Formats: sequence, C-alpha cells, structure tokens
Amino acid sequence: MNAPVAVVVDTFPRWSERFIARELQELRRRGVELAIFALARGKLPPGDDPEWTGLLDRVRVLPSIPSPRTVAAALKAVPALRTKAARERLTLVQKALGPRGVLRCARAHVLTAFLKECGARHVHAHFASLPSTIAWIAAQESHLPWSLSVHARDLFVEAQLLSEKARDARAIFACHEGAFARLKLLGGLGKRAVLMPHGLPLDRFPQRAVRPTERREHATLLAAGRFVGKKGFHDLLAALSLPALAKRKLRLSLFGDGPERAKLLKEIEHRGLGSKVLLHPPQSGTRFVQELAGADCFVAPYRPQADGDRDGVPNIVLEAFALGVPVVGTDVGGLPEVLNAQTGFPAVAGAPESLATAIAACLDAPAEAARRSAAARALIDDRYDIRKNIEPLYHTLTAPK
Repeated sequence: MNAPVAVVVDTFPRWSERFIARELQELRRRGVELAIFALARGKLPPGDDPEWTGLLDRVRVLPSIPSPRTVAAALKAVPALRTKAARERLTLVQKALGPRGVLRCARAHVLTAFLKECGARHVHAHFASLPSTIAWIAAQESHLPWSLSVHARDLFVEAQLLSEKARDARAIFACHEGAFARLKLLGGLGKRAVLMPHGLPLDRFPQRAVRPTERREHATLLAAGRFVGKKGFHDLLAALSLPALAKRKLRLSLFGDGPERAKLLKEIEHRGLGSKVLLHPPQSGTRFVQELAGADCFVAPYRPQADGDRDGVPNIVLEAFALGVPVVGTDVGGLPEVLNAQTGFPAVAGAPESLATAIAACLDAPAEAARRSAAARALIDDRYDIRKNIEPLYHTLTAPK
C-alpha cells in the first residue's frame, strides 16, 4: 500500500456501524488509500451489500491477549520504555485501566509494527474507548499524526484517557451536538474539536413516491437496532398493547439481535402480540433498505440508561428520513437535533403512552405525515450528504505531516 491512512476500529464489519463503512468508502472515492485494523472480525448478513465492497479485504485483525504475536511485540517494545514519554504513557494506562488494561493495550505494539510495514502516514481511530487508546499509543510510538472520532456510549460511558489522547490528537470529530458539547468540556481543544455529522450516500437512498393520503387499514411499522436496553423496544411493545394501538390492524417488523432477544420474545408472548410483532435477524444493506422503504412508519423508541448510555443521532433515522418514511421517535440523546414536529412525530422517552399516541397520530394523518417526511428529506439534503460532511476529516487525514 502506498502511504495509507491507518483506521483503527473495534469489530469490523459490524451491521450496526454502517456509518464507518460509508465514511471509508467516501474517503476511497476521493483517492485516500486505507489500511483497516480491527480488534475483532465481525460478520455481515448474507446478501448484496455494496457499502462494504472493497473494504473487507483491507482488514487486519490485531491479535487478542494473550497471543504469541502480541507478547513478542510487547517484549520488543521494552527498550522503547527508555524514553520518558513512553514510560509516562505506560503509567497513565496502568492507572486508568489497571494491569488487565495494560495487557489489552499491548496490541498497540503489534499495530506499531503494522504501521511501519505498510508505511502509514496518519492514524485515525473510531471510539473514545479501547480502539483509540491502542491507536494513540501506536501513533505516538510511530511518530505519526493521529485523530479520532467519538460517538455515543464510547464517549459517555467507556471513554479512556480522553484528555491525554486529545492533547496529542490533530483533531477529534463528534458526530452530534451532545458529543461535541462533551468534547468542549475538556478545554484546550479549540478548533481541533470538530462537529462532523454522519452523512449518507444519497444516491443509495432515493426518496420513495408519495404514498396515498388516505388512512391505511393495515399499517406496517418497522424498528431496528441492537436488542439492548437503550433502544427502548420494551417500551414499543408496551405501546402496542395500549388502547391507542391495541385494536388497530398493524404489523411491527423488528430487525436486529442482541442480549435482550429472549426477553423480547417472552414479552411478545406475555402481551399476546405474536400475531402483530415479528423479529427478524439483521438484513443485508440492499434488502434492509427495501424493507424500510416499504414501511408506513419507522419507530425509534430509544431511552437513556442509568449509566449515561444513550444514542446520538442514529443513522437508521437518517435513512428513514432520506427515503421519505415517516418517523416516530423519542426525545433522547441526539434525536431532537433532527426529529421534531416539523420532521416527524416526537414522543417522550420511556413513556409508552406518549409513544402510542405519536404512532397513532402518524398513522391517522397520512397527509401530515407526508408533509413532515418531505421536510425531513430536505433536512437530509441540506445537512447529511456524506460528500459534504466528510470534508473536515478528509482534510485532516491528507494534511502534510
């Protein structure tokens, strides 16, 4: 590879992190050579998914702990500890993450060797957690400029050594206003803290034809995401059981997987929703876009968690906006940045009654839903075109060393 940018991520590919693939594809379109380093290799659903084309064969997985490669690299790095800066980094990692954290970060030394091997010119990491800690150490050992992108849980719950990493970063990119505000609390970043919303490749999301304005007898709802608490799918099931929706002829397709799958299935049975709710595994990008485009309403019932975890601006909401699908969503995390009474149907987070009322309002007023969907698509065109939004990152990655 010819002087590539090294991109460090957690699990790659990951169905729920398509924004990374889109970002990398746009960089490739602009001529940026990439080398992708992952902490673990993921899997994609079978089927056509052009967003990942040309990326999967660029991935190298950093060995886990313990492994002969990691141990050997760590031992080889010992002489480098003669420098004051290296000893200070090791002390910082030990204090912040403990002995186990030191072992997990030993993969940075493997990454250092890979960076030298491929002749990397810049290191960029996604997430304020372990991936960027490893990238930071390797970039410093390699005397390379580096940058990172922060998102949601990684920033609000799992951030590691963020002040120290920020000190050495050429730039830190936040994908929504809440994350940007958190970065500004660090102080001293100035223009190195950059608000860069995720963008969509709009050619892949043509706005669907306007639906008939009459109320539909059978309505199709769609929701998707990891089956975890912050997605609020239990609130959505509760909403379907309330009077505003219980007697309606509707069907919910819930796409995803995760640790709460068994609990969701049990709740579906308990509430007698088996004829209305279908759980689907993650789908390939092409098929999922088709499923989403055919829905009468996309529902984002997200809610905050006790540990501070919450969503930013979920990309799937942007996708629904782009396709012209009406959206019901809660007032949590970054959702209010895009979803309001002009662009969708807002509801109160953690309140099934509010969610049920908003869904009913969306289904009962198709003309109004179409009007709000048109405004949402205009918002996407104005603020979420990846070819525009990627500019700050592109210039950072291609700036002279």
